[in-house]
Amino acid sequence: MDQWETRLGELDAQLTAIREELALVQRQAPESEQEADPFQPEVEADRQEQSGEWGSMEHQVSRLRADLLILERNIDQNDAELDALQIKMTAGQKPWDREITTIIALLAFLFSFATTMVSYRLSAQQRIHNDRAELRVFLQRLLELSKENTMLQTDPNSQGVAGYVSSFITYETTLLVYQAVEVMDRLPGRVTANEYNLVAEMSNAIGDYNQSYKLLQQAVKVSQNANEEVSALRGLALLYYATGNREEGSATYKRALSVNERYPSMVPAYKDWTNSQTEVAWAGAELAQGNCAEARRHMQTAFELKDNVGFGVTDVYLWQLESAQAQVDACVEQAAPGTE
Repeated sequence: MDQWETRLGELDAQLTAIREELALVQRQAPESEQEADPFQPEVEADRQEQSGEWGSMEHQVSRLRADLLILERNIDQNDAELDALQIKMTAGQKPWDREITTIIALLAFLFSFATTMVSYRLSAQQRIHNDRAELRVFLQRLLELSKENTMLQTDPNSQGVAGYVSSFITYETTLLVYQAVEVMDRLPGRVTANEYNLVAEMSNAIGDYNQSYKLLQQAVKVSQNANEEVSALRGLALLYYATGNREEGSATYKRALSVNERYPSMVPAYKDWTNSQTEVAWAGAELAQGNCAEARRHMQTAFELKDNVGFGVTDVYLWQLESAQAQVDACVEQAAPGTE
């Protein structure tokens, strides 16, 4: 459309120039001279020729104007049709929640998302189940190795090979301890205090005190009852004594003695029975350090607590007390001459 307007402007400019030229010629030529001019026929011919050219240009301009008008009407008609079509489309458009294709696509997405989440959850539960089963196998084998080693050391018929066999038991114990710890790390919040206590005791047996310390700290943290926490604290206190930190060891044994105050029991004698065992363990730790007087004091407290237990005392527990007391008495007898 801009092309047509440009062309029309050019033709209008040419037509205007021709008109001005004709008007100038008419003003300069007097009527008398026009009649006497011998070249009148030639002038008339030029005028007729220019007039014909002008008429032809006017005809072209008229055609261009007509074409331009037709184009404008077509454009207006197209605009009207587009507006009508847009109005029709807007009027017929439904909300997204009423479009069946949109609803189906949304439901398909939600179903796919739910299926993915369920699959992920089932997969995670299966991994946890497999890790728990693997850990259980390791713990059972560690208990068996501990029993085998104890029987080997106390069997008089195996004294010749006890050291040799015991070394293989230690190798297997070391391997199982680190495998168990690896599995435990994959089960945060799903390992019990007793499981931590067992692996910590085995770590202590193979000389990995740092690993034992970490496991016992974790056992104290996840304890759910008095038994679990007291066992963890006893193990931690014994570890402090074994590494030469008697002050922390004593403080930890005191913590173990106060645990039952936070766990009410339906059996009143349960607290005295548990604390009596803690006192025996404390006496053993002092005895290992050569502190015979402290060991004797703790054994005396253990017997006093035993008397409060009454009917709950078993033969096994009495044997433990008497064996510990015999070791403490021996310590006193041996230490007496050296102190004089």
